[in-house]
Amino acid sequence: PPASLDSLVPAFVEFVPVDYLDGQPMKYHLNPDGSFVLYSVGEDANDDGGDAALRTGRTNLRNLWERKDFVWPAAASAEEIEAYRNESAKK
Repeated sequence: PPASLDSLVPAFVEFVPVDYLDGQPMKYHLNPDGSFVLYSVGEDANDDGGDAALRTGRTNLRNLWERKDFVWPAAASAEEIEAYRNESAKK
């Protein structure tokens, strides 16, 4: 993953996309394990550091906007894909 979204300009994108909820560049950070988090602030416009937990009083896990921040999902790892296939085969 890139060190920052700025490092993608201009080779991959013309500019860092803007988070329309707060007017600032999209949020991004690298995790110690080499993975990354790309996110927008949630409906409350507070930056919760990429926290995808449900906001207080919200219950719909399928609605990403009910979470503290709108976190773009990462691709599944090979292990996650295998676990999904194994679980699906049991049904």
